[in-house]
Amino acid sequence: EFTEPIFDLEAHPENNDILYATGTSVVAKSLNGGSTWSPVYGDWGGFATGVSVVEINPMGKEIWAGGQGAIENGFLLRSNDDMTWDEWNDLVENPTVVKEITFSDKATTEVFVGFEGALLKTTDGGETWQTLIESEQNRFYFGIGLREQNPSRVYTGGWLKTPDPQPLTIFISDNGGHSWDEFSFPGESYGGILDLQIT
Repeated sequence: EFTEPIFDLEAHPENNDILYATGTSVVAKSLNGGSTWSPVYGDWGGFATGVSVVEINPMGKEIWAGGQGAIENGFLLRSNDDMTWDEWNDLVENPTVVKEITFSDKATTEVFVGFEGALLKTTDGGETWQTLIESEQNRFYFGIGLREQNPSRVYTGGWLKTPDPQPLTIFISDNGGHSWDEFSFPGESYGGILDLQIT
């Protein structure tokens, strides 16, 4: 009976009737292809900026989500059963927001997460985290690309929250994110990246 914006939508990799969607402060699940929905995290009609992303690990099948709360606090979520959730609230200094979650093909426990201001990685399913890039300009890391043929190579890009022109900038690592080469294309004056897909 209430309106709820949808920020992201994800189909289960093994059953397309199972869908997950995110709203203002909710992760909801449908078992019938979207006809009806039930909250599995949070609730309808919350007060926050929004749960901006939901992804299902194709190898581990756990559900990951993240976004920004009511006081511009970035948070990251993970669940194995839709009922209990692990939650991280202090991985990146606030204000921040989770914008991208990408899973490695080489291990079920390796996950990359793009925040406003930083790109993070875990190799143990979230027990510990490494900051791969920390942006003094608070770049939003929207795009994270991995190649199955070369799992050590990582691509990323992002967007600076500014009305001023910004070049198209790609960051490439050949060692899993430990060091990076930066490539800018100044001819693209409004070149911030909102998404990145490797084919």
